[in-house]
Amino acid sequence: MSTEHFRPIITSRQLLYLLIAATMPTQDLLMPGPLIKAFGKDALWAILVGGILAVVPLLLALYILRRQRCGPFVAAFGSHLFVARVFAALFVVVALLGLSNIFASLAQMLHVDLLEFTPATITTLLAAFVAIYAALGGPEVVGRIAELLAPIVLIEVPMLFGLAMPWFNFVHMFPLTPQDGHALTLGAYQAFSFLAEVGFAVYFGSLARDPEGIPRALWTALGVNVLMLLLTTGMPLLMFGPEHSSILAAPTVTAVRTIHYGFLIERLDSLMTAPWAAFVIVKIVVWTTFASGLLGDVFGRRAYRPAVWALILVASYASLRMKDLGAVETSVKSLWYDSGAPLLVLTLVLAAAFLRWQRRRPARA
Repeated sequence: MSTEHFRPIITSRQLLYLLIAATMPTQDLLMPGPLIKAFGKDALWAILVGGILAVVPLLLALYILRRQRCGPFVAAFGSHLFVARVFAALFVVVALLGLSNIFASLAQMLHVDLLEFTPATITTLLAAFVAIYAALGGPEVVGRIAELLAPIVLIEVPMLFGLAMPWFNFVHMFPLTPQDGHALTLGAYQAFSFLAEVGFAVYFGSLARDPEGIPRALWTALGVNVLMLLLTTGMPLLMFGPEHSSILAAPTVTAVRTIHYGFLIERLDSLMTAPWAAFVIVKIVVWTTFASGLLGDVFGRRAYRPAVWALILVASYASLRMKDLGAVETSVKSLWYDSGAPLLVLTLVLAAAFLRWQRRRPARA
């Protein structure tokens, strides 16, 4: 594919918000419950170790971006177009494995918290067509949407944590040292599987107009995602303790519902739901743009629009088999922990290894 029409179209700040949107909305809903149920207060240690492990895909993404030299994904592979297509196809599979879970988490959360009598089919279809409309605008539009919405959510989470402080009991966190070794292995891997989505920078980073800001955007995105997950997991632990938090289907949502200041502030979860739902749709658009953009890089620009329609319609239809949050968590385990996240990291490793081999390969006479 010719790269003559390629042009950088987002800023490093938009890259930062895109990488936050790629991870944060669903990690803060789907991670706290299972982590607390399995590891209690040591869930926070699992998140910290998972964040450290996520440095690996971050560095791999930076290496691949350096080889692209501000060109499209295919440019890094030179004449090896078939190899570039294989790697793009693997990333598309990664996106498909995660997108159905994202759709289902949105539908089930709205059903639990706001739209109890609205069928998940209606919610999913509405989200799908909004996502298609946004994704068809391309990365530039998606970057602007993320830049507009992400700061609202980033302010909202610390604000909720601060409002919950009168209900905190720090005794719930003692002893501070980890007590369950599995939290530092299995638990850390579960957190890592979400935080590793910083690897989506292999596509979005190539679109940045200011390459010098790319490393800062990646490191900041990873740090922010770790911090947000710590806050949303720590809130129910500090309010209810690990034992009570472990029996809650959505401990973070329950913690927010508990916050009240008389008639001034009541049912904060309803106010939280709207920006959160919008941010999940942004995540769907980011994932779709990631996969469709890579296909456009290696198969031609005409591949982008059909890929957007196909990815969103297939993923939204597949999500309808999940009837509650428990089913979503089970699907996340099988489709993401066991399949999608390992494939994402493996693809990053293989792509970086191939590019390194290509660089070291002696030039032919």
